[in-house]
Amino acid sequence: MVEFSHEYFEDEVRDGFYVNGLMKKCWAAQIEVLSDIASVCAKYNIRWFADCGTLLGAVRHGGFIPWDDDLDICMFREDYVRFLSVAESELKSIYGNYRVHNFHNEDFWEMISRVDNATTIDYSQEHLGKFHGYPFRAGVDIFPLDYMCENRAEEEERMLAAQMVFTMARRDDLETLSEEIVDYLDAIEEALGAHFDRNNQLRRQLFAMGEALFSMYRREESNHALLMPFWLKDESHVYPLELYENTVMIPFENVRIPAPAMYNEVLKIEYGDYMKIVRSGSAHEYPYHDEYIKMLNDNMGERSPFWKKVSKEEVEGIIAATGSNKCNKRKIVFFPYKSSKWKYMEYEWKKACKDPNAEVSVVPIPYYEKGALGSLGREHYDIDSYPDYVQVRDYLSYDLEVEKPDFAYIQNPYDDDNYTCSVNPYFYAKNLKKYVDELIYIPCFYEEEIGQADERAYKSMMQYVISPGVVYADKIILQSEQMKDAYVKKLVDYFGEDTRNIWENKIDGNGIKIYESALGISEKNYDVIPDAWKKIIFKEDGSAKKVIIYHVSINSMLENKDKIIEKVRAALETFKKNSDEITVVWHSDPLIVDTLPVIDAGLYEKYMAVVEGFNAENWGIHYDGSDIELMLPLVDAYYGDTDRIIQQCRMRKIPVMIQNVEV
Repeated sequence: MVEFSHEYFEDEVRDGFYVNGLMKKCWAAQIEVLSDIASVCAKYNIRWFADCGTLLGAVRHGGFIPWDDDLDICMFREDYVRFLSVAESELKSIYGNYRVHNFHNEDFWEMISRVDNATTIDYSQEHLGKFHGYPFRAGVDIFPLDYMCENRAEEEERMLAAQMVFTMARRDDLETLSEEIVDYLDAIEEALGAHFDRNNQLRRQLFAMGEALFSMYRREESNHALLMPFWLKDESHVYPLELYENTVMIPFENVRIPAPAMYNEVLKIEYGDYMKIVRSGSAHEYPYHDEYIKMLNDNMGERSPFWKKVSKEEVEGIIAATGSNKCNKRKIVFFPYKSSKWKYMEYEWKKACKDPNAEVSVVPIPYYEKGALGSLGREHYDIDSYPDYVQVRDYLSYDLEVEKPDFAYIQNPYDDDNYTCSVNPYFYAKNLKKYVDELIYIPCFYEEEIGQADERAYKSMMQYVISPGVVYADKIILQSEQMKDAYVKKLVDYFGEDTRNIWENKIDGNGIKIYESALGISEKNYDVIPDAWKKIIFKEDGSAKKVIIYHVSINSMLENKDKIIEKVRAALETFKKNSDEITVVWHSDPLIVDTLPVIDAGLYEKYMAVVEGFNAENWGIHYDGSDIELMLPLVDAYYGDTDRIIQQCRMRKIPVMIQNVEV
């Protein structure tokens, strides 16, 4: 079973997009399914690769595309056939509810297969235990890779035949056997030398014929692989076979998955400029588990673990009960719930501490994991992890009825309205409001600005905007006026137009300094790096040089061979000439050490010779670890090959330049 820490399932912002805990459980369940598929493939020596959005997510984000909710893999046809011959029995021996869907065994009218762990909602302990508390269906789509005929005329004949077959196969009136249908079937039989049994399901027979056409060529006859449904549609998704000659295991969430070693070329074929972020897709079917949530809410009402805990009637009651603020008093308390989130409160805390009339307290509060049906689980309380300069109080010593603070800051707005975690109920916004004169909510995340076309991001706002903390707070401090507009729109859409003034008045869109401070944009944090690096970064007068990350990927090594060696030498020489003013952190993809010696030992030796020479001169920093993100709070620019860290640079407004080995 794949291991996930409890922190993995908490809501977070990934590359500017809010991902809630339920989606994290969905991802974990899908990874669990993929792990079982991988074990079957390993047993039978079946090759498979990350494909489509999964490959893109692995390369660009280090895991799922944050606004995606499925997993895609591919296999060459011969491996695909072998996999299907054993998959159902092997997977059921691992978990009895596994089902392999394709047109061979049910009315699944796609030219792929899908492995699912359930057919409906399953709250059994066995299911929740294996699939990380996710009660809904989770699965993996498997695409077969076929081979192109290199003779264009013959390939066009196959394409024409396949298009004819699938045009008929997808007709709604196929089984009526009308005169038109019969004539069409006769024409296909004559053209392809086939025979259809009119007494059995015709759609399945046509799909089988289409599959035979897809798989009619073998590897030794071809130089290219195809995803045939896309090839038929617009002649896309065709790949030189050499791109799949070698495999690299690339990070994906907390596991590693196989990808074609030349993944850069594969992604360029599929997506063009694949590093360009496109988030404007429709949210009509995203996330797919919304249909299950609606079903539970319809059947269970307020007992459903997904029932929203705030209503318009509650909003009206809060407003009616709100009195005037006693702003002449200055008893201020901050209620962070995780030490890692403290940075989003620190800016306001420092301001409060400068007020000689303010009595300021920091009271970390515990939070709990939640079960699939909403019960509170294990407690987490990290009071000992706060910076030394922050004096904290144990929450057990803080009595709201006695203290009655004038101002209280919170950063977890959910109360009992989050699927995966909860703060201690004593510190729910609903309860705090009984004792606090002014309740102030500061979101403990920074996301990319949400535009009108960003349907998925707008839909994901339901989790953190329609929440008790937003409703009960007297003031909400956001990163921008644009984000304020998005909040107001979401709240008005949910609670009604007559509530607009409430949200307009209580939401402040001028909190950018809070978030710049939290992200280290306004002030660099050199505490995150080793002391040995500081000696290279700082000048003799104590000032810091500009820091540039220079990244070299395994894909670039395999794609460019000796060219990349010369490019690296040239780039380092340029950095060296300017080393009085800049420090380069040369980051080698960890896969270079893990994989390159096996694929191309000679190239690896050449690369390491450059590394050794660089280290001997000691004017820059070489790093081949996986946590290069730790450098971001002090980085001034990024240069090099495409990498998932680029998205984090974008969020921090760090300039990015992609390396071109031809220049």
